[in-house]
Amino acid sequence: MVKVDRPTGRRRWRPLLLGCLSGILLCSATSVSYAQGCSSSCSGETCNFQGLLNVPLGEADLSVTAQCHLLVDNIGPSMVGGDDGVVQTSLSSVYMKTTLATPNFSQSILGTEANIRQLGIVDALPGGEIMLTRIFNFDGDTLGLIVNCQAISAAGYSIDIYNGSVLVGHVDHPGSSPIMSFPKTDLKSIACGIYPDSDVYTVIELGAPVPITVLTGTNPGPFVGDMLFVEAFEPSALATVQTDIENRFLDTGPVTMESMVALGSLPCEGVFPFEEPCLAAVPVVSPTGQLVMVVAVMAAGSVLLSRRRRVLSGES
Repeated sequence: MVKVDRPTGRRRWRPLLLGCLSGILLCSATSVSYAQGCSSSCSGETCNFQGLLNVPLGEADLSVTAQCHLLVDNIGPSMVGGDDGVVQTSLSSVYMKTTLATPNFSQSILGTEANIRQLGIVDALPGGEIMLTRIFNFDGDTLGLIVNCQAISAAGYSIDIYNGSVLVGHVDHPGSSPIMSFPKTDLKSIACGIYPDSDVYTVIELGAPVPITVLTGTNPGPFVGDMLFVEAFEPSALATVQTDIENRFLDTGPVTMESMVALGSLPCEGVFPFEEPCLAAVPVVSPTGQLVMVVAVMAAGSVLLSRRRRVLSGES
């Protein structure tokens, strides 16, 4: 488990942005009675949310709402914040996905930011950084997105942009971290995964199709889409397991997480993206009975390659 520093005595008031409707305090209600079938709960500062241990970062406060969502409150502004948030810890997975309540980034202001840091076992050593994904409002109307795998020395990145199930753009991005931009819209979900060959990826689902521009790379676009699939390939440091997912926020107000799941095998969106059907699949169902995703099941003895390496080898 990660060690969390929690200074005391400093409380702050901030506007409600992430996970709140303007004028309706949907995400600030305290949890008195839980939704039927809700098995999530908090004890002291930590929460067990949908089977995963959540620990506050910085001065953040955690609670489970009446809708059985995880509320991350007491997030600081950009001039004093940066450490407030939540970490899903004590994981032993190759995939993690979190779904957020909306609206969120569609109501963001200059300086609103979310930093998602994936930690785990790298080169057989615990506590290594695998990926850092940064989403931020940089001019009031536009969001920036940076996917950084410098800690594992990735040789480059592959970016696929989808509109629904249709692939609308592909960008090869050798070398440094890709930087993308698009008009501010909601962030519906974010996922990160590790392939068996230690290539890593993130899937970011947006609230609506928007023109996405790749500010770095070979083909800037823009591409109108609502999902980004970013893969970092051929790292020199090899990640095998996720142990912690840190989520840090700036100028967001309370953040509401509707669901989260950590898996020991990759789902279809990582193994076989939309245009490639799963060879075999099993459903993953939430505690309330909702279908979360479909997980690919590989035949015994088969070798799973990352999407990019399968394309290069002619397997897809």
